Amino acid sequence: MIQMSSELENILNDLKLDPLKSKINRDGSIDYYGDVDISNMNLKSIPIKFKRVSGKFDISFNPISSLDNCPEYVGGIFICSNTNIKNLIGAPKKLGESLVCGSGPLESLEGCPTVIPFNFYCSDCEIKSLEHGPKYVSGMYICTNNKLESLEGAPKFCSSDFQISGNKLTSFEHCPVIISGVFDCSYNNIHNIDYCPKIVGSSFIFVNKPATITERLIRSVCKVGDHVYFRQGTFWWNDGDNPIHPLP
Repeated sequence: MIQMSSELENILNDLKLDPLKSKINRDGSIDYYGDVDISNMNLKSIPIKFKRVSGKFDISFNPISSLDNCPEYVGGIFICSNTNIKNLIGAPKKLGESLVCGSGPLESLEGCPTVIPFNFYCSDCEIKSLEHGPKYVSGMYICTNNKLESLEGAPKFCSSDFQISGNKLTSFEHCPVIISGVFDCSYNNIHNIDYCPKIVGSSFIFVNKPATITERLIRSVCKVGDHVYFRQGTFWWNDGDNPIHPLP
């Protein structure tokens, strides 16, 4: 077993991590058995090289501009939101739970793990494309309030919600064919239903849609398991094909 240096021990203590939960690898990286929460510590970089972390890994609310020294494996949730990163290069290759990378200047999903076992949150960033994004997400896929101009790179099937509201999309092209949960495509510039999903398991939400797109038209090409909602206010409601429904 490699002995820990006093310098490394001091760094771990400064990060409020337990040295007794750490294992040093031959390459100098460490495995940590527990959660690594080093959020909101005014870190400009991750000061030690992690390799494997059994719990969550949270570096949010730091002025970090690079994911250098991130672990290759995170057993829990990986959170890198509210940082200065512009891509996901250096992110873990394998996750046990969700990835949260929103609220920041993120421009590209390059470096994103291919498989995310739970949810993918990537809202309020500068992303124009889903290229390099995850190919399989077991939970919710949320990429709202970005600058998406295309859905190229989106998964073909979504096991839960697929939310892409508040972007600059003009087409459903490359949209998942099957969305098991809620589909929210509100506040885009989509003017027709070409390439619309074939199946939406829950509700289809299309606030701010053009007048030419009706619920009847959507249901003619898409099997919607629940309601189609078009407007927002005290109530969500549709265009008259069905009764008014309260907020879900």
